Amino acid sequence: RQNLMASLQASGRKDDVARLRAIPGFGAQAGPLNTYGSNVDLNTGLVALLPLNGSAVDVCHPDAKAIIHGATTAPDRHGRAGMAYSFNGSGAYIEFPKNADYDNAGSTSVTAWVKPHKPAAYSAWVSQVGPRWGSQWRLGFGPNPTAQWGATTFGTRWTDYWVNGDGLAVDKWVHTAAVFDQTLGKLRMYVDGREVQSRDDLVPWGSSRGPILIGAQRDDGLYFTGDVGEVRVYRRALNSAEVEAIGKAETEPTGCR
Repeated sequence: RQNLMASLQASGRKDDVARLRAIPGFGAQAGPLNTYGSNVDLNTGLVALLPLNGSAVDVCHPDAKAIIHGATTAPDRHGRAGMAYSFNGSGAYIEFPKNADYDNAGSTSVTAWVKPHKPAAYSAWVSQVGPRWGSQWRLGFGPNPTAQWGATTFGTRWTDYWVNGDGLAVDKWVHTAAVFDQTLGKLRMYVDGREVQSRDDLVPWGSSRGPILIGAQRDDGLYFTGDVGEVRVYRRALNSAEVEAIGKAETEPTGCR
């Protein structure tokens, strides 16, 4: 409800906001707000900050013990040795254990630096395990991996949202992002800070506190072939300015909240 009012406020519908606030209890705060204006705040709502810079650590939860399944270190986008992870497409992945802060019942934003080596159908570079066996959401390739990438979500069924076109460059670092706005039922996807797809038919999902996987998804036994750098997960919808700022930023957080 707070996010709905924030969206209306950003679009100039102040009278509608006033009517909603007049409803007793309507505006109760329930968590970090989506950003519908132009402000940039890279800390609020950040629930997972995974630099992948030589060790599998979630900066937001430094005591959590991630498990590395065959992934090896690789140079990052700046050419610094051992500052990213490489995945061989044959069972290598990193698992960050389930966490109450990972609860994705509301809006979620995911950003990730990736360097695909061999695009493969339905292989994902980042995903979160759902309340059942499969993934709640994933970012990865589509059935035509040289021309498609995007997001898959699971609500009452699987729903794919593909960016169709030239696909992602092979053996080149790119910054990918997906913003799942469950308040407005909208999905926005980005490459290097540029919005490349917007959908108004986002299917809502329930709640999961499941593990976050890098290089894999818990659906069909497929694995990503390539390198992955910094990954961030937010428990709110970012705006375009924030997505762009993350792509330009280095990992120097002032806090996760």
